[in-house]
Amino acid sequence: MIYSFNEDILSNISDSDIDSLDKIWINSKERHNLYIGDNRLYETIKDSNWYKGLRKSGQTYIDESLISSAYIKKSDIQVIMSNDNNHYSLIEANEILCKTFSLILENIEYDNFFFDSLIKNFKEESKKIKMHIEKGWLVPINGNGNNISNVLNEMQKRLNNASFPKHNCNYLRSFVIIDSDKKYPSNEEVAIDKMKLLNDIKEALVDSYHVMKKREMENYMPDEVFEDIKDNDSYIKSYLSLNATQKDYIDVENGLPDKNIAQFEPEELKLLYENLENPALNFLRKDKLILKDKLNKKISFKSNFPKYFNSDKVNRVSLKKRANSEELEEILKKISKLL
Repeated sequence: MIYSFNEDILSNISDSDIDSLDKIWINSKERHNLYIGDNRLYETIKDSNWYKGLRKSGQTYIDESLISSAYIKKSDIQVIMSNDNNHYSLIEANEILCKTFSLILENIEYDNFFFDSLIKNFKEESKKIKMHIEKGWLVPINGNGNNISNVLNEMQKRLNNASFPKHNCNYLRSFVIIDSDKKYPSNEEVAIDKMKLLNDIKEALVDSYHVMKKREMENYMPDEVFEDIKDNDSYIKSYLSLNATQKDYIDVENGLPDKNIAQFEPEELKLLYENLENPALNFLRKDKLILKDKLNKKISFKSNFPKYFNSDKVNRVSLKKRANSEELEEILKKISKLL
């Protein structure tokens, strides 16, 4: 994140404000970039009691920030500290710049395998995210499905006071990723029964979220990985025979409803699979994708299928092929911009 000062925050600065600025400085100098856009602001900083109280290394960092700011666009500044109401007070800046960033996943036990595979295979796009995770500045947390609404409500409680006059989205250091749960293509972001959750997320975070365009994260599993799943040959062959859009919305574990396509409802679901014929149709209606352990005992699909994102066959190329879009890169870029 890029931050800066207005000159008024440093003029006649009080001892308590110096303490606040020291706290912000210490906790943010490694993870954020200070923008000093001109010599006038630089001279104001140098003349301030805050600058004079910094160690030599801190003063050197300020001096170097003047030079590095030449490579930063002023329009990219996200936080400007000032005493006026149009910018951020020191209390507000501390909340934004110094707090841990929360990546809220629907179910961390399952979804973290997918997110880890993005970090591993999209190295350039995830470089900043990886550093923040390693430093403890970004922490994935469990949203537990629809409980995400409660998680966000709890985060907002401490912001309901005069120190934080702006919309809570300005202070909540969070990003939410949820499945769409859609069974067929539509103009809606999510399935009907997920609308309330999405609205709660938008109310709290405005646009700091991403809805997966496919049905679930399972639908992003590269085709090549299915070759490693044993004892499901007919089901897997039938699944792999689907077109890209059908793979995007099918229930990977349970396949299709056990009825004739003419009986599928709504009409959009019927149209999605209208070209599907036997034997693939029959296997996808009658069978399921069953996972087994080394002792040939059935194991939980939800808990174990995401582990296949650790497969050697999951890489940048195979993930992009299954995504069939720039969606995965976009997720990482959206998160990185907030860090």
